[in-house]
Amino acid sequence: MTIDALENKYPDFKLTFEIAIIEHLGLNLYSEVHSAISELIANSYDAEASTLTIELPLGVPLGLEGQKIIIKDDGHGMTYNECRDNFLRIGRNRRRNSRKSKNGKRKVIGKKGIGKLAGFGIANQLHVVTIADYKETEFLLDLKEIQSTKPAEVGDSDEPVEEIRIYRPKLIKVEEPSTTKQGTIVTLEKIRPLDEIDINDFKARLSRKFAIFGDDFEETITNS
Repeated sequence: MTIDALENKYPDFKLTFEIAIIEHLGLNLYSEVHSAISELIANSYDAEASTLTIELPLGVPLGLEGQKIIIKDDGHGMTYNECRDNFLRIGRNRRRNSRKSKNGKRKVIGKKGIGKLAGFGIANQLHVVTIADYKETEFLLDLKEIQSTKPAEVGDSDEPVEEIRIYRPKLIKVEEPSTTKQGTIVTLEKIRPLDEIDINDFKARLSRKFAIFGDDFEETITNS
């Protein structure tokens, strides 16, 4: 099915937001590589992943054409409905509903409901591929498109029209069969110009932030 056909079939796949939240929480709060990636790591941990791979462009400045940062985990992934209702819902506080992860294995550490925006602090595109129960959903969010979204039309939202924007991500796949049982890959694309990553400093910062991680969560960092 083509992208246009998917958008017509799934008109409810949308991000409803206030532009100030995108600017403040996405761009300003996570303007460093370690802070942006930390939020994505927290999401993987809360998804009960046992392994996490982070691919970083090392030894060169960031912002070069074609560079990507990839965060891949083997957590429980998301169905289409979970992508729509949870991932695209800004400010959703999981800890308000439950302090435990989906299957009760862990105490959740993601608390702000904005982790999905963290990548926008250092990149202009978020490419998400997620698999749940051998079914794959894929979509792309573009910061430039989000920022240029016009105020919602009357009837699109109950909030004041001038405050609310509605953005429809590019939906690429919806629960197509996969040979993988579960997992999520978040790729940060169109990375903005930043200094070269100091890998030792990067690891040290992550180690301090995630000192609570046990032997059931393994992180690997590679050069992309």
